Amino acid sequence: MHVPNHPTNLGQIAPVLRPNKTGLSFDVILNRLQNELNRSKETASDLQTLNSTITDIHESLSGVAVSPSYSTDTSGLTA
Repeated sequence: MHVPNHPTNLGQIAPVLRPNKTGLSFDVILNRLQNELNRSKETASDLQTLNSTITDIHESLSGVAVSPSYSTDTSGLTA
């Protein structure tokens, strides 16, 4: 069977929707897509946190005032 380069109907675009031919049902595919979407959202959150951290480091190194989250007590240091 020849499949055209440009599908003209849903059956040609997503033949996996027919459980008799592939064993995959709409629910299985939907579940997989939802899982991928959740992973994508988690990755976006992780990247936002990383971006914020890198921005803080950049500002610290360039001399921009950043409120430190650590103690600035230097009384224990020796010259």
